[in-house]
Amino acid sequence: MTAVTRTLLLAAALLLAACNTGFEPQYRVNDVRILAVRDRVQGTPATADVAPGETVVLEALVARPRSGTRVSWFGCLPAASEATTPCADRSFLDDPSRLARDRSIVPIGSTVYPAAGGDPDLVASATLPLTDPATVTTLEDALDFRLGPAVSQPAFACRLYTDLDVIAVVEAPGVRPQAALKRVRITSLQAIADQGLPEIYSGDPYNVATLYNLNLNPAVQSVRLGATDPDACTGGTPLASGDALPGGRIVLCGQGDTGQEINVCDAKGPKGSREDYQWQWYVSAGEFPDEGGIGNATGILVDFIRPAGPFSMWTIVRDQRGGAAWARRDFP
Repeated sequence: MTAVTRTLLLAAALLLAACNTGFEPQYRVNDVRILAVRDRVQGTPATADVAPGETVVLEALVARPRSGTRVSWFGCLPAASEATTPCADRSFLDDPSRLARDRSIVPIGSTVYPAAGGDPDLVASATLPLTDPATVTTLEDALDFRLGPAVSQPAFACRLYTDLDVIAVVEAPGVRPQAALKRVRITSLQAIADQGLPEIYSGDPYNVATLYNLNLNPAVQSVRLGATDPDACTGGTPLASGDALPGGRIVLCGQGDTGQEINVCDAKGPKGSREDYQWQWYVSAGEFPDEGGIGNATGILVDFIRPAGPFSMWTIVRDQRGGAAWARRDFP
């Protein structure tokens, strides 16, 4: 065997080793995992946009929790600039232990949860009051900074909010800590009105009531097998926990609510549009055969091969403005 041949064989072996990682696809959940984070205004079931002076409720969907699972929350207030907050630094997500040591990051709360029978999900929650006068002033200044350009530049007419960055950290015995970043939209219809609407927004259909609609969290209404209209996910059979699924390759789709009427913007200004939804799927066993690479199962319509035994399926829906909802189904 020549030196060149040995070199080529070694290179091929290294390439095969790099490709054959043996990692589970991202959609398969077999241990403690944060699947989604959402927020809502305290006292409302679905409003996801928060105004200065209100209290935000944070919720994290944690699958397969163990006894002693701890969920901690950290936050970063926005500044009156284009600068990103420390919470947006990827290094904190890679090493969540640094969060508690950084004085620029505000600890929100931490809770240890006991295990419950039957392998249920954990929906961990925390409340963050945005009522302190100093906090209200900081949020209003950051919001005014974002609203200002929209008065004179139509391309910014849809940027009528600022972001409060929140990080959820999940720790469980024997599991590496995980962190997820959630951006909470801070806005105020009164603050938008106080900016004064220029002529480009004063005519039909633009006014303070329609230029920005407060975002509502979406809803997962059903998961359907064999939908007769796959694009709209109608017809077919709605699935519930306990239903028996057929073997082989099946087609599933997610059905949500209708979504909100919103404005999207380009250089000419705002245009009316229906809110788009993004779907994500997780299972404890089984396969989404068309999801290559890291195995991120997305889309309203997915092919699925069920496993021989029982399994759980999580369906996550997100709107394009930060809202989220989820549903879990367990199959025998």
